Amino acid sequence: MTPITGSLAAKMGVEEVYLGVIKDDFASHPRLEAYLALVKKFLEFNQVQLKMPLSGLTKQEVVALGHELGVPLEETWSCVASGEAPCGACNPCIAREEAFALADAKALAR
Repeated sequence: MTPITGSLAAKMGVEEVYLGVIKDDFASHPRLEAYLALVKKFLEFNQVQLKMPLSGLTKQEVVALGHELGVPLEETWSCVASGEAPCGACNPCIAREEAFALADAKALAR
């Protein structure tokens, strides 16, 4: 997310911008919170609110919530490589696989 997002949103009359940042992101990117605080101030200057509804959830909690809400999770991926399918080897692919495994284990334990 960049200041360009705020300018574009304001120009288009958008009142809210949603960001899919999650709890795990803050742990793995120590400066993210400070950066997002600056982005939020910039957006608010442009009369745009920054919303991060998943920021208090871990990857496995997001997977569990998606499953509960009927989200077609098989149609999503977290891969950093471009292409028609996820690579399965990059850090986001591995973290996603682990989150799915943990979420499924919790669902089975219920």
